[in-house]
Amino acid sequence: MKTFKKLFAYSAIFALLATMMPTYANAASYDAELTEAYAYAKGKSITTMDSIDNADMYGNLTRIAMAKMVANYVLDLNLQELDTTKECNFPDVSEALDAAYDNGVTKACQLGLMGVGIEKFNPNGIVTRAEFGTVLSRALWGEENNGGNPYYAKHLQALKDEGIMNKIDNPNMKEVRGYVMLMMMRADDAYTPAVGCTAEELLACILADDYDACIAACSGTEDPTDPVEVKLGKLNVTMANAGMGGDIPNSITALPVVTYKFAADEDISITALTLEQVGFGTDDTITNAALFIDGKRVSNLRDLNINTKRVINLSSAYTVKKGGSVDIEVRVTVNNSGVASQQFAVKLTDVASSAANLNLSSSLTSSTYKVVGTVAATLTFDDRASVEEPKVWVTNADIFEFDMKNNTATSKQDIKLYSIRLMLVWTDARNFEDYLKNLKLVVDNNVVASAEMDGKYVTFNISNWYLIEKDKTPTFTVKADVVGGAWKTVDFTVENVMDIVAVAQTHNSNVKTVVTDDSASSVDLLAGKVTIERKNPVSLDFVQNRKNVFLWSFDIINNAGGDIRLEDFIIDFAPGGWTVMADTLESVKVRFWSTTAGLIELDSNIAKTEWTSDNEMNIGSKLTVYVYADIADTSMVNKSFQAWVKLNSVVIRETQNDIALANTDISYPAKWATMNGKEGELTLSRVFLPNKSFSKGTADIEALSFKLKAGAVYGAKIKKITFTNSAAATLPSGTVINTNTVRSATLYSWTTPIPATVTNDEIRVTTPITINANETVNFVLKVDLASNPIATDFAYELLWANVEVEDTSSDRNDITVSNTIKGRTISVKKEGTVTLSYEANATSNKSDKSILAGNSAVVAEYNVKANYEMSRVWTIAVTFNSNVQDSLGDLELSYGDTVVAANPTWNVAGTIATFSDLDLDLLTEEKVLKVKASSTVINANWWAAVKAAKVTQIAFTDVLGKDSGNEITVAALVQDSKEFDIVPAVIIASVKDVLATSATLVLTVDRGSNETTLSEQAKATLKSLNFTVLGNNGGLVAFRVEKEDGTVVGTYNDTGVEQTFNTQLLGQGENVLKVYFTQNGVINTPSYTVRLNGVTYTTNVTAATEFSNRMPAVLPIISK
Repeated sequence: MKTFKKLFAYSAIFALLATMMPTYANAASYDAELTEAYAYAKGKSITTMDSIDNADMYGNLTRIAMAKMVANYVLDLNLQELDTTKECNFPDVSEALDAAYDNGVTKACQLGLMGVGIEKFNPNGIVTRAEFGTVLSRALWGEENNGGNPYYAKHLQALKDEGIMNKIDNPNMKEVRGYVMLMMMRADDAYTPAVGCTAEELLACILADDYDACIAACSGTEDPTDPVEVKLGKLNVTMANAGMGGDIPNSITALPVVTYKFAADEDISITALTLEQVGFGTDDTITNAALFIDGKRVSNLRDLNINTKRVINLSSAYTVKKGGSVDIEVRVTVNNSGVASQQFAVKLTDVASSAANLNLSSSLTSSTYKVVGTVAATLTFDDRASVEEPKVWVTNADIFEFDMKNNTATSKQDIKLYSIRLMLVWTDARNFEDYLKNLKLVVDNNVVASAEMDGKYVTFNISNWYLIEKDKTPTFTVKADVVGGAWKTVDFTVENVMDIVAVAQTHNSNVKTVVTDDSASSVDLLAGKVTIERKNPVSLDFVQNRKNVFLWSFDIINNAGGDIRLEDFIIDFAPGGWTVMADTLESVKVRFWSTTAGLIELDSNIAKTEWTSDNEMNIGSKLTVYVYADIADTSMVNKSFQAWVKLNSVVIRETQNDIALANTDISYPAKWATMNGKEGELTLSRVFLPNKSFSKGTADIEALSFKLKAGAVYGAKIKKITFTNSAAATLPSGTVINTNTVRSATLYSWTTPIPATVTNDEIRVTTPITINANETVNFVLKVDLASNPIATDFAYELLWANVEVEDTSSDRNDITVSNTIKGRTISVKKEGTVTLSYEANATSNKSDKSILAGNSAVVAEYNVKANYEMSRVWTIAVTFNSNVQDSLGDLELSYGDTVVAANPTWNVAGTIATFSDLDLDLLTEEKVLKVKASSTVINANWWAAVKAAKVTQIAFTDVLGKDSGNEITVAALVQDSKEFDIVPAVIIASVKDVLATSATLVLTVDRGSNETTLSEQAKATLKSLNFTVLGNNGGLVAFRVEKEDGTVVGTYNDTGVEQTFNTQLLGQGENVLKVYFTQNGVINTPSYTVRLNGVTYTTNVTAATEFSNRMPAVLPIISK
């Protein structure tokens, strides 16, 4: 009936919401599970969106949004605790931004889920499945799944194994907001799926006063009832060790009488054992009994009366893991009088546990023990007077001392001490482990045991044992690292004699232990030091005209070990205090950020000579002090100053006892910060571009080039640059810079293009550009001229008109750039031109040539340049002075290093070669065009003599401008090239073996593959040698040329004029001739130079035609 009433009530809500909530009208577009996930997330404040549509269920997730969602989820479910002592500041997450996301960044960081070990948070980064899965896994299971390779592997697999995340094969996929909510819902063990609820009902439940009841109503489930304990598994109890039995002395302490083994087939918790004393003892035989696991007492103490069952409760439930076991030992203390000759045993009768089935072995009674009249050896624990009070943050401090006395009067033997458990008398709400670390037990400066901590108990299990000789009283010291607890009192005691385990060496039996406690052993923990640490570098830079500029900061770190507060401190400046700083600092603001107090701001003005804080601040674990200032609007270059906390000016008090810390307990940094003034403006400089003409339609024209350099401290963010037409530009009347003159423009930052917009009379760049501090960036503004401008043959200039720019400081101060720069003058032409020129000193144009038939050579070269725009030529014609076609196998053109044409069309006369359909682009940079002739081999089938041929003209026709599209007329270049012959054989002259009055002349004949019409090899006949004599001082009378056999070839007078010459047939290869010089014997130092100017010869191919070897330069024969 109750459920029916709920259903009726919520049905009314749903009906009402249907009329009141149009924002939920589209909920049906999401499947039921995703709708349920949104309802769950809204109820848990994981999302604050008021409708499922506004929640952007299929959108991506930023890191800052994930931080908010996960932090609220973890805190709502109480999965982790915030570590508020952790400082979580990121330069890319401002306080305002974090607050806008419910301080999710700080919370996620303090929960240890995000922002660990990184400098920047990257709040707008898109979250991947790997990132979200890792964060969710840490939220659920802490560090359990860390250490995978890659880092997310174990996290994602664990989520999949639990049915929380289904797809993990693409960890780099961008995570979806709705799926994040869905996986959080699946991970909530306490959440009951809303089976049977419609999408509208789920959304309506968000507004209900009791969300869980609303979900239960629409899903038809009953109200939750009180949980019922479910018992599972079997607990088997057997005898592990029945004990040694036999005679024992009276007064024995902590005698181990029996050990039971507990084995479980499921995880089973044990909470109590029921024991009974059996045998022939009395109610006074056993003073008390206790349970031990691994040598540590784990229960309260109970007396064991004869034949009476006693329940001994464990201090806390002990869980036996599935498939595991544990041994629980029973120890007893025997009365010290009136029990001699009594016998007893201990029997286990019942176990309180979570097991469904308890299987007790049939034999669970210990061996029988008989108490004899002998008194057990006695060991007395006696705490000593207080040790010297230690300070917080002192390591290895003495905190407690006690004596262990082996009394000879009762013992007469050495005693082995195995363990001792101390109880800390501690009234603080925090566990003493928060204040004392690394406890150890020391005797005679030797560490004999390290502490095992368990709540308020400290157990020292001594490796092997420590021997206390008879009649000896060694002193034991407990040492610890004191990490907190200032002004707290530490007092240790032994709670029960059974917490000391010792054995008499001779009798090998437990001893009687006696505990005395005079309560004078307590010790107070004194406050430790407070450290002031400078956070920022020793040197910082600042610039003029900046507001709220961070100067420096320092931490006041609480190592005192207790709550402290800051009362006073003084900030001073040097040189000369604040009065001297009046032209530098306009005002100063001090901000405090404490782990307990949050952000507090205190303002001051520059009139003070020093600034004193008069506001008390709770320091918490650390107080950070930030100093900010407004910088005056005057140049700060070469200005500097220092600021520091004045020595011994800091006043700090302990909060609880209102005790001021001594100056000696406050540590100051050795160095403070020096502030150095720097140039802060954005520097603009021009990169020179020469004035230049371009044709209409030309693209990528560099119109303006400049450099921008940011200041030394802050970078610059350029928001807008505007370029305008210069007033000095020679635009036609009414013409402005617009799309009729400049069709488009682009600004380049180095090589990165930045879009620009051409508007009426200006070009604008509005894409943000960032320049880092002290960085210089080169910019080039390139323009594309219109294809059909409103005017031609005009010029214009671009000016840097203005710029909107701010620095990259947190305050985004505006930067002024006062100077302007002017670009190049651009002359716009209707179309381009093409220039042809002939350079006489070019390699191919220097001298006449003899071309051996069958070979090739460049016979002329020209410089070609397109002006204002690239051009395209289709036809080039080369004119010769005579018929060369019959002697040429081919004629080709090369442009630059590329052959662009061959096999031209010849006119009938064989003098004009025309290259058509070239489609050759001519560049605006000068290139060389070469004409190369390739001759054919002379043989019986072909011969045409070529002598003294030359190029007389080159002409370009069918030329168009590439940008303008207009036809360009190119004037033909009429220019004679050097002459060239095509010969059957060539003769190359060289000189060697030059002596005082002789030299060897070598004439090398190369006939190639040329033949006569009778198929005879081509041969050369030497007709003459042409010499020149220079600088003859009369020392040279005459000279002659002879063959190697002495036959005279020719004679010459003292001026080199031929007197006689005998024609000589020259063979293929080298032909050696000797030149002898006749000198005037009267002249002691003859001086003259003889040169060979040329060689004249005929061939058997065309005997009537004489050829010259056309030597590129005269050949020196001898020079004296």
